[in-house]
Amino acid sequence: AGEHYAKAVELFYANEENIKKGTVALRKGDATNSPIAMKALEEIRAHIGTGAKQASMNYLVKHGSGKLKVSTQQEDVTRLGRTADVLDTLADYYIASKRPKDAEALYRDVFAMGRHMMKARSHLHMVMYGQDVIVSALRGIAQSINAEKELDNLDDAAVRERKRPLHDY
Repeated sequence: AGEHYAKAVELFYANEENIKKGTVALRKGDATNSPIAMKALEEIRAHIGTGAKQASMNYLVKHGSGKLKVSTQQEDVTRLGRTADVLDTLADYYIASKRPKDAEALYRDVFAMGRHMMKARSHLHMVMYGQDVIVSALRGIAQSINAEKELDNLDDAAVRERKRPLHDY
């Protein structure tokens, strides 16, 4: 999975400024003024999704700086984690655009990524950040499910409203 996650990290950092500029609008469901940010987020999401389907991950040794230090943090782990974190913007876009199932699928892939990070056990920071990614993904899944229920309730109310007679006699 590491090579797919590395591509996502590379895309995120190459497009970080554009993503920052588009975040507020995207979170409200408006992608019209942020096509570059939207395209980058969709591509990042695709790489994370492909990586999530893999059985395991070898990231730091192959895709990191190669200089593992005895420290509480590794910059390469932080970069990987921030890439997972930025997908909250895309999930918010999906929810605001009434696509909660897409947001849920995204968060399931992010959960798998967090699990890969935790299981890699290459560095304490990797394990700890992986746990944070998992917790964030679980919150996102819950948020997505709640948004889907709200949509279902709105749809049910609209159907009931259409079935009401025009006049009460």
